Amino acid sequence: MEIVPLKSPTLAIKELASLKHQFGLPARQQKVALIKLLRQQKTRDAKTLMKLHDVACFLRAFADSPTVFDEAGKLLGSFAERVENLPVRQKKFLADTGISATPINDEFSHEIAQWIVSTNRGRADIDWRSYEDPELLDDLLGNLLTDAEQAMWEEGQVSTSEWIKRAKGTCSLNDLEWILKQFPTRGARRQTWTTQYDNATVPITWQLDRSLNSRTLNEIDWLANCNPRNNWRKAPRSPSKQVARTLPGIRRLTSTKASDVIDASRAALAARNREVHAITYANPDEIYLAPIGQGVHVAVIGVLPEYRLNIEANYAYVILSHGRPIGYGGVSPLFKQANTGVNIFDEYRRAESRFLFVEVLRVFHTLFKSTRFVANPYQFGAENDEAIATGAFWAYYKIGFRPMDPKLAKKAAAIAATRSFKKGVMPPKAKLKELLGSDLELNLPDAKNTEYFDEGFLGAISERVTERIAQSESTSRKKAVATLVADVAKQLDVTDRKKWTIHQRQSFQRLAPIIALISGLETWPVAQKRALTNLIRAKGSPQERGYAQRLFRNDRLRRTLKRVSRRTR
Repeated sequence: MEIVPLKSPTLAIKELASLKHQFGLPARQQKVALIKLLRQQKTRDAKTLMKLHDVACFLRAFADSPTVFDEAGKLLGSFAERVENLPVRQKKFLADTGISATPINDEFSHEIAQWIVSTNRGRADIDWRSYEDPELLDDLLGNLLTDAEQAMWEEGQVSTSEWIKRAKGTCSLNDLEWILKQFPTRGARRQTWTTQYDNATVPITWQLDRSLNSRTLNEIDWLANCNPRNNWRKAPRSPSKQVARTLPGIRRLTSTKASDVIDASRAALAARNREVHAITYANPDEIYLAPIGQGVHVAVIGVLPEYRLNIEANYAYVILSHGRPIGYGGVSPLFKQANTGVNIFDEYRRAESRFLFVEVLRVFHTLFKSTRFVANPYQFGAENDEAIATGAFWAYYKIGFRPMDPKLAKKAAAIAATRSFKKGVMPPKAKLKELLGSDLELNLPDAKNTEYFDEGFLGAISERVTERIAQSESTSRKKAVATLVADVAKQLDVTDRKKWTIHQRQSFQRLAPIIALISGLETWPVAQKRALTNLIRAKGSPQERGYAQRLFRNDRLRRTLKRVSRRTR
């Protein structure tokens, strides 16, 4: 089908956007013709450019032909030049959009700041103009002073930025690069410096230029192969049964490919001014890739041993379509359940989100055996305006999640039964806000109510640990904790911890105060003691998946910790 050239880029973009969800030969031909037309046209307006950018991202991720895929890629490759050619007063509207040749201005953790500097040499620096209290850096910089320099520092003869300038001398590194270069390479001192950096809330300005870390160009090249689609896949009628089916083809990635996934995931969040713990502290030894068809993959990202949670396992995930990150979330396996949620990036919404989330849950069930999935209220609207605006509650509801509070479940069911809801009309936001007082849960066919472990129990257990340490006759908490750890080792008949890895020993130190709450532990059968010991060791293993699976099977520990937490309540 021939396209009559359109003079206005605005109209051409609108026409292209209307074709995003259409398939078939005529639609493909129109898409290609419009993309080629738009590649030749200049855009002088920032809002128009953003609309074109998001349409191009969508078509690249969900291309229905190799030609659409390639042409969308060429269009995205032109965005740095397009931004540079904008009038100066228009460019400012693109700050913090993550588009090529625009700046990102934000505060990042030390780990992400270090990553930005290492992958974007010379393009990120401290934003001194927006740093309201640069003296927050003084604790960190104090680590660098010699005794002979203390007088100048204490008397405040120079500002923080001026001292850095003097200390750098003729060094070619910028201020941020220079500071991060001073960090110890490992050990407790590095952890102290990292904490001081994070507490200083350092504002960074990061110039994306033509960076592959921009939203525009962020792709994993070995996944960026077009797998043409001819439809949108819909969530099945019985999502829970689909989730319970094992997903074949999941594999743990080699270190090189794992690093590519970590880089793409960090970039996808940082370019949108976001961070997620499991991606910030991603474990290159535990990245799983799950294929879910039509060029879409789910990357599940484990956490480095020293940054793991105490009882829960903790993972992030990123959904990739043709190698482009289109959404993300997290999952925390805890006994037979897992806390989770999903966030599809704005430019990739209104495609097959419900189908994708069902498959994501299927990936988790395959990896961790979880039979119940829980979503906290924040995921669907509590103190989350974005989730309210997108009607996230009903997205969860339509794939089988239900409020755990019976009254709210009844109210939601009444709304869902109305004629207007069945026709696709969403209830008013006020009605939605009435449903936010309870977690949502999705139970698989073999889930049992008696196996549920309320996450509130974790806080109660933490209180009990404080009380248990306080019962010690020692006035030193450090000695009291050491005594608890030794007692637990004795009750579990653990005598060979020196042969364990450092991370396994650390996991024993962290979990022992919780295990110490179990009365009569010394009377447990040898097999159950061994299972508990192996569970603790698995927490410090290179991959945390073994821990999650052992936790799933350890019914006695689940029941015991439930009793402990209920006594506290």
